[in-house]
Amino acid sequence: MADKYQTIATGIYAHIGGPQNVAKLIHCMTRVRITVRDDSKVDVDGLKKVPGVLGVAQEDTLQVIVGPGVVNKVAQAMVDQVGVGLGEPFPDANSSESYAAGKSAVEAKAAEVHAAQKAQLKQTWWRQALKHISAIFIPLIPAFVGAG
Repeated sequence: MADKYQTIATGIYAHIGGPQNVAKLIHCMTRVRITVRDDSKVDVDGLKKVPGVLGVAQEDTLQVIVGPGVVNKVAQAMVDQVGVGLGEPFPDANSSESYAAGKSAVEAKAAEVHAAQKAQLKQTWWRQALKHISAIFIPLIPAFVGAG
């Protein structure tokens, strides 16, 4: 039996034209924000009737309101069904590559970008010293706030 988060994720996909109609998916505190490829495939009335969906807002992205605490798990279930990460572009349904091939292409591009950034950020002695100092004081911030 699928858990309630998988059920909500499947219900959302059913009313927005499936994962192939999604370009990108992110979330905030209470909303799953979906960048839709074709707005004509979105059934807003049906989406509002999905159990667990509290509301729908359409702005620059389609925003499905599911509430705090639930949103993280629903968004993760949605991207897990496709095989991408949060905020990563979804594979294009018109291309011949499958979702797995799309995921591997995204991972390869991410590794390439990460390697380029790491090569660009050389660790100078000054940067290393600041990193060590910040590593000492960052865990103490809650104590400073609590003492205030």
